[in-house]
Amino acid sequence: MKSSIILAAGLGKRVREYSLDLPKPLIEVDGKPFIEYSINIMEALGFEEIFINVHHKSDQIISYLRKLNNPKIKISDETDCLLDTGGGVKKIIFENKLEHVFILNCDNLWKEEDTVFFREMIESFPKDATSLLALTPIDLISGYEGKGDFIFTKDDHIQRYDNTSSNSYVFNGAQIIRKEAFYDMKSSAFSINQVWDDLISKNLIKGYKFNKNVLHLGTTAALKKYDNKS
Repeated sequence: MKSSIILAAGLGKRVREYSLDLPKPLIEVDGKPFIEYSINIMEALGFEEIFINVHHKSDQIISYLRKLNNPKIKISDETDCLLDTGGGVKKIIFENKLEHVFILNCDNLWKEEDTVFFREMIESFPKDATSLLALTPIDLISGYEGKGDFIFTKDDHIQRYDNTSSNSYVFNGAQIIRKEAFYDMKSSAFSINQVWDDLISKNLIKGYKFNKNVLHLGTTAALKKYDNKS
């Protein structure tokens, strides 16, 4: 697998207090912008291409990326039309004729040791699945306030969390997906959740148990809490 995507086109509504002047990917945490943590992970994993989609305050993100002078980074510009998470991935995959990609959201404070888990995830990507989601046990993810996203069923297949199971897992922002996942998605703008639900109905999506502490800083409350601890 040679290609990766960093999703950086969101509006940053959940961190509005921090993103009045900056887009969320450029908010600094411990002296580095969010997006740099994801770029460092992609570099450590050895990807030849790092596609990054942009929309909100895109001029700032594009300026930052160009200053990095990294030939691996390729910008997918959604300035004129936000395609949402699913549409953004679909655009990159089909415009660049990619078979499958590794994807990161840039809401988490990824650490160097996370590459061990990501590498194992990539190497274990099953042939009988169209997508593989990195799922963290709810008690290991900080900065998350929900009840859970998914539960595991048989042979690492997953279903949506149904509010009854005590073994809920949270999608931590990392996934692998094949181009086939988008064949039934006719719109240009749509959420990746639509793709996941379609794959769940077809039994074509599995989860990778990311059994490690994850720090999610995708909300104002989580960022404030982290700042107060730092």
